[in-house]
Amino acid sequence: MNEKMKLGYFPGYKNEYMMIVFSGNLNHIKKLQSLFMDLANGLSDEVRIDKLDFIEAYSNIKIIAKVVTGESFIIFNSQDGIFYWGAKKSDWDDYAWWISCFEQHSDNQSGHQYLETEKYDNILIMISKGEYSDEWWEEHSMENIWNVCATFGPLGATWSNYHVVFAKEGVLMIPAGIFSSLSASPAFAGTITGMLSGLEKDNVGNSRVLTDEGSPKWKRYYIDNIEKILLKHSIFANEIRIKVKGQKEDVYGILVRHQTDEIRKAAKELYADIYEEKGFKNSV
Repeated sequence: MNEKMKLGYFPGYKNEYMMIVFSGNLNHIKKLQSLFMDLANGLSDEVRIDKLDFIEAYSNIKIIAKVVTGESFIIFNSQDGIFYWGAKKSDWDDYAWWISCFEQHSDNQSGHQYLETEKYDNILIMISKGEYSDEWWEEHSMENIWNVCATFGPLGATWSNYHVVFAKEGVLMIPAGIFSSLSASPAFAGTITGMLSGLEKDNVGNSRVLTDEGSPKWKRYYIDNIEKILLKHSIFANEIRIKVKGQKEDVYGILVRHQTDEIRKAAKELYADIYEEKGFKNSV
């Protein structure tokens, strides 16, 4: 029997959500249920969940649960790296009741329960029993590595500016402010310098490594999930359109227009099977 309940988070679930997972056996879930009841009954106002003695935190997750008087929420604070999970006492009581369903399971029965996902902005919370082994956690909770081949930006989307990272594993959109801090880090030195030069066919595979620690501010498009990458000409700002299978396409305007041909060239080389163009008169 596992000694502790596993707690971790996984960006890019269905290419849209951040998934927070509590995984353990029935004894672990009963302890979590007791925590929810303490919050519901006013015995605790705030708890640092990742520091509890029955919790084993992965991926450097930090999460604070607290009682609030308004609507429930869970947000990630990029300044301190903490998830803040707030709920009314009545909601904590509901959460405790929902996970009581596991008491009806046999010892060998597995399953999971989501907690009020419609209240949270692109973050899912799942309680899981018997579905994930220790080996699975060791494999999947490691920091994700992106082998970066090219970077460009800034790109404009609704209310935000991003830098695009073309990697062997897919495409990243990193908010401009975060991107600037990454460019100064030794681990990524030499890569975030606008874009890699010399993207010829014989060296487009050259890459640098970017460590992804799971910030929910990043947008991740994994290569297996991408249906199409379209570069579209426009009289205002040329566009990168990324279509994920089963979802609407995301549109980013290329704010530095002279980068367009370099972006076309890199995308065509790296993602030939899913790359398309529209409206350009010249070839690259």
